[in-house]
Amino acid sequence: FTGGRTYWMQFGQHYNYPAAGDHIFHVRLRKGRYTNATLDLILARANSSPVNLCLDMGNDGACDWTYTGSPTLPFTTTITNLATPLNTYLASATPDPDGTVVVPIRVNLNTGGELFLTNLVATPASSVDVSLSASDISFGGGALSSDYGSAMIPSTGAWSSPWACTLPARFSWPGPRS
Repeated sequence: FTGGRTYWMQFGQHYNYPAAGDHIFHVRLRKGRYTNATLDLILARANSSPVNLCLDMGNDGACDWTYTGSPTLPFTTTITNLATPLNTYLASATPDPDGTVVVPIRVNLNTGGELFLTNLVATPASSVDVSLSASDISFGGGALSSDYGSAMIPSTGAWSSPWACTLPARFSWPGPRS
């Protein structure tokens, strides 16, 4: 590297389309529900213009994202709103013994060209919903208590967040549920 240049290296799946048509990429994800799913598409070369692209998450025959235009190449775009088609596919998929599923992503290009899919981000939904009922909580002697622990609060006057609660080791909390 000479002249103080900075180079960026990006990893992803690549396909060189010899002619117009479909290619099915594959990703492996843990079976579950996802609140958000995005990925980047890079069109490095197109043999003709305008370009028509269709991305089908789950390969069910429906385009979940489309593009038509004459882009300046390389053309890079972030495709958002893929959680719904991803969740639809995963709902009926049988996971491998490790709990993962191979998810097909069909991309149709109307001309020969070179395309990359990269930067897949899939945010899993929380699987734990912690809730307390009125009978789980009692007030007295300045302590808020439940079967899960206790926190000290003033016995008189107003109190407000933040407050701390000590929980037993058997209790796990993965974060808020979306």
